[in-house]
Amino acid sequence: MKALLFNMHDVVLLLTIGASALLSFLYLALGNLARRLRYLLALFFLTNALISAHTLIYWGEAIRYRVFDAFPYAFLLLSFTCFAVGPLLYWQTSTTTCKDFRISRLQWLHLLPAILAPVYYYTVCFRFDTATQRELLFNFGLYGQAKVFYFHYVSLEKLVPLIYGIVCIHLLRSRAKANELPLAGSAISTLSLTILAYGFALMWLWVALTHFLGLYLPEKITDLMGIAGNYFNLVLVLFLIVDQIKYAASSPKPEKQKVESLEVNAAHIARIQNAMEAEKVFLNPQLTLERFADSVALNPREVSTVVNRKFQQNFHEFVNAYRVDEAKQMLRNPAHYDANINDIAHASGFNSKATFNRFFKKFVLTTPSDYRRKHQTLEP
Repeated sequence: MKALLFNMHDVVLLLTIGASALLSFLYLALGNLARRLRYLLALFFLTNALISAHTLIYWGEAIRYRVFDAFPYAFLLLSFTCFAVGPLLYWQTSTTTCKDFRISRLQWLHLLPAILAPVYYYTVCFRFDTATQRELLFNFGLYGQAKVFYFHYVSLEKLVPLIYGIVCIHLLRSRAKANELPLAGSAISTLSLTILAYGFALMWLWVALTHFLGLYLPEKITDLMGIAGNYFNLVLVLFLIVDQIKYAASSPKPEKQKVESLEVNAAHIARIQNAMEAEKVFLNPQLTLERFADSVALNPREVSTVVNRKFQQNFHEFVNAYRVDEAKQMLRNPAHYDANINDIAHASGFNSKATFNRFFKKFVLTTPSDYRRKHQTLEP
């Protein structure tokens, strides 16, 4: 935030605001994305833009006083952003990893800190006259106020998003281990969804470290750390923009689609069926839509279209149906009677017994153990 770095810092924040707003618009424009996920992604990046705007008007010497003189409550109103960005990431991650996730009334409690933040700021600063507000806000007066606990408040600003980021990473890792990697649909890449959670969690970790190390390190070093965090935010958003544009460009353009496209390409069906039935690619527990698409020389959207229209399933259901059929053959085979259920699950392509049991019961309407027992009883 010092003179030599101020201009560059200012530009980086302005670019981040613009890039985040652009990405918010891009996600809103994705007609093939589920409406709720589209809105959550747009709100997330809009909030990220507002966080950068808040940082700019708070630290930018050339603008902070002008904004304060024109509309001092801008600082109050933007105080909610750091507490809202975490829940938005959590909701979009849950939407992409949990099929039955809903934003219920209880879920709205995640926004309680965001609602209370402006109330806190009004109580400790903005209920006073303008001169006092300026002193408290810009001259670190809030840190010296008795019974205000401003350092603790700022610590929560840094920690709350980080906690949500860690939870989102845990959700992604849990689904990956259960062979249920996030699949939002053909309009957004799995890479973007993964980088989104990991990237912002890493950035929020850096922001938290910068805050707490400020107690022990020279101010110059923590200033540089703060600026580095702003650079990271910009790079992360730009990467997501490029990835989204590349992913959209690799998908078939609507204007090129003919009426006959409603009838699935027979050659595409043959490739997909050959990969599943002859090559048995479903036995790979790490199989994803993108990897499968590469193996059949199609793009992910084409694979999704074939699976949805021809087989009336989404990609995960399609793959796991083949795995269940493979498991059924093994369970009926006397040569595998001594194999435990967990071994059969892994041999069929599942990397989680819980996922295996769930899909087996969904498709066969009974448990693997009962299915084996029934066929053993039927043997002469």
